[in-house]
Amino acid sequence: MVPHLSAAFLARVKAAYARAMAAAAPTSGQWIALDARRADVHAALLADGDEALRAIFADPTITDLYYGVDRLSRSGVRLSDPSQFILEALNPGDPRVRYAAYQIERLQEVDPDAQTVVEIGPGMGRAAYYGHLAGLDYTTIDLPLGIVAQACFLGAALGPDALWFAGEDDLPPNGRIKLLHTAPDRWFDVALNVDSLTEMSSAVAFAYFRWAAAHLGCLLSINHDKNRFTVAELAFFAAPHQFAMRRPCPVWEGYLEEVFLFRGPGALPRWFCLGGFETLVLARDGWRRIMRHMTPRRRSTLM
Repeated sequence: MVPHLSAAFLARVKAAYARAMAAAAPTSGQWIALDARRADVHAALLADGDEALRAIFADPTITDLYYGVDRLSRSGVRLSDPSQFILEALNPGDPRVRYAAYQIERLQEVDPDAQTVVEIGPGMGRAAYYGHLAGLDYTTIDLPLGIVAQACFLGAALGPDALWFAGEDDLPPNGRIKLLHTAPDRWFDVALNVDSLTEMSSAVAFAYFRWAAAHLGCLLSINHDKNRFTVAELAFFAAPHQFAMRRPCPVWEGYLEEVFLFRGPGALPRWFCLGGFETLVLARDGWRRIMRHMTPRRRSTLM
């Protein structure tokens, strides 16, 4: 039996998913529709037997497990030969593969002495893969089905022994990629967030940034500025910080690359800072609604 398809590993994944679901807040926003696409994966994780989940881990493109984070999915690219999954997921011709390798290079440039890394919203887990190969002590934080997505890829690429799930007290976490569903109360040298902070709700993004300020030396953010708020705006309200670098991402058009240095969460009350941030976001939402309604009227007066 291939190790990542073994009953022992699938049982670990199921148990980790159950713990993550028990701790998770109700799904909201865009994640409701996304989770609906992955209902078959959810059902397989709760099933008594392993047949359905084993089939998914053998060929995740029979589902939409990676929909929204990668092309390899039922709604994207289906594999004619499931044994080619890892070769396709690590195909150097795929820009996502190059982006992931670049992210680890940038982390090591930002802090050459960094050993402990945490990634918030790691997608498929490619950056974790390259970080692990580079010898970094790597941790990820994601939603329950995100943890399953990473377990599927990383388990196949590196083997089950390279992974540790939150709550596995009987296994040593050292030397393994740690897949978590909540932010831990421990220090990290550097954090990575790519294309996800600005897709969260304002309150969740604020909570992550506030946590980061108390538990990190610095954060490398690669996000675009077309959503409801930018990472720079989030940083302004969430915690004292210093911009170490801000520039267009050289490998990902339309994205900003920012490095934030932290000085702790600051003295201002959390409720005060969050209130200011959410007021900004709501005011911008209102302004955008007004502009959408005004634009057709302006056009009609010109006709």
